[in-house]
Amino acid sequence: ACTYIHLENFTLMSSGRGQPFLDGKGQCPFDPQHTYTALLVDGELYAGTMNNFQGNEPIISRSLGSRTLLKTDAFLRWLSVSAVMTGSDGTIMGDNDRRQREQPEPVTSVMNTLPLLQSDVGGDKVLQKKWTTFLKAQLVCSQPGRFPFNVIHHAFALPRHDGRADFYAVFTSQWAGSAAVCAYTQEDLEKVFEGKYKELNKESSRWTVYSGPDMSPRPGSVSAHRPLSLTFMKDHFLMDGKVFPIQGQPLLVKSDVTYTRITVGETRSISGTTYRVMFLATGGFIFGVHTEPPLQLSLAPPVKNLLLGILYVGYSRGILQIPLANCSLHRSCAECVLARDPYCAWHSPEGSCQPTRHTNLDWAHRAGLAMRGAPLTPLSTPAGLNPQPNTVVQLPCPRHSALATYSWQQPGSSRGHTALLPDHTLVVIMQQGMAGSYKCVATENGFTWTVAHYQLGNSGAALGDGLAEEELAWGSSPWHRPAVLVPVCHGDGAAGSDADRGRLPGSPGLP
Repeated sequence: ACTYIHLENFTLMSSGRGQPFLDGKGQCPFDPQHTYTALLVDGELYAGTMNNFQGNEPIISRSLGSRTLLKTDAFLRWLSVSAVMTGSDGTIMGDNDRRQREQPEPVTSVMNTLPLLQSDVGGDKVLQKKWTTFLKAQLVCSQPGRFPFNVIHHAFALPRHDGRADFYAVFTSQWAGSAAVCAYTQEDLEKVFEGKYKELNKESSRWTVYSGPDMSPRPGSVSAHRPLSLTFMKDHFLMDGKVFPIQGQPLLVKSDVTYTRITVGETRSISGTTYRVMFLATGGFIFGVHTEPPLQLSLAPPVKNLLLGILYVGYSRGILQIPLANCSLHRSCAECVLARDPYCAWHSPEGSCQPTRHTNLDWAHRAGLAMRGAPLTPLSTPAGLNPQPNTVVQLPCPRHSALATYSWQQPGSSRGHTALLPDHTLVVIMQQGMAGSYKCVATENGFTWTVAHYQLGNSGAALGDGLAEEELAWGSSPWHRPAVLVPVCHGDGAAGSDADRGRLPGSPGLP
């Protein structure tokens, strides 16, 4: 039952007859651990949840409003695990459907998209108070030669300027322990639902392609209210075709993470390029990702629901409002340029990184906002190290950007006497001729800068005198104290290598 609490005396409110205001069965779960979703459209509540306290009867219902209450038919087992829904008329919905396979193998979760029309009113004699526009098609999200991402967690519909929509969904793999984001076009979804049906052969318990005569009007359409069409739909709700993602592969794949929510927005950079930015929620963090150029991630507070414009974050204790642009995190021109944040650009007159959302393009150029930077200039001297002979020295190379490539510049006499670890740490055995300058250099998007610089000398020599005390304290060992050279931009930020998007060591990334 649904009601609310009167805060003055902390009592449950009820109607004049002492009853709860609304029966919540089929609209909210019996157990908070059960997956659920809800959407309010034109005063009507569309909900996907469990219909019993055992958690084994999933349901998608439409309630409230003045029209007939509709729900899925539990007897027909259209659903077997809870669904995920987003959108409105022509909604996309996903469910992890445990259906019979051709071989007696372990039950596998299959992702499906379900088109439920807002104008559905149920059948007259067949499927009374049940959905008559219920069909299912399998969503494919996989990489060639690898286990598929077969469990869907959330989906988001992004409207396009032509009145259509693209759908983004987050998946995990029940075998590989990784997550993926796949995108689908509305045209591809509709094409599958206009195709052939599957039917269950009861003798062999196999799903096969329906080869009988075409049904007119087709099941799933609002006009298909004839008893014959509805009876056909009860057993032919699964489409034969599969919905493949845009470009035939995931937009993003990441190991050892589970994304729980996704929302997608568009923004235009000062160069006029339109970027789609995906905000992905997981346990305690938000990741901001834009897909062109290559992917870039960042962190923010915990989340259970996401809404765009300003990013509204719903979690167990309330709702947070987070700006899409957090450009103040980028304190220099190089940080701003290499952050690859489509919401930010460098403002040379004020010497600050500023938001570009809703910025006029001509004004941006006159104001000196730039996404390009000058060559990077080091500000500090190398860290001096003086190890004893025949000792092993590890020289770390901090990997602050996943998009950069790293290499070492070292004295010619040292080659053949050093080893490189997987994390780009250089191992040096101090012998005669090993003294000299060692630099770890990063290159990204046309920019090259020194990440760490060490000057190895003979035992007893003085350390480099150009480092601040706190920089020397950064290393955890007296034998390797890394000095990160901080790059800056000069002039109006319009010269140098093109870095329409980028990232600097230490940059926190997207807001």
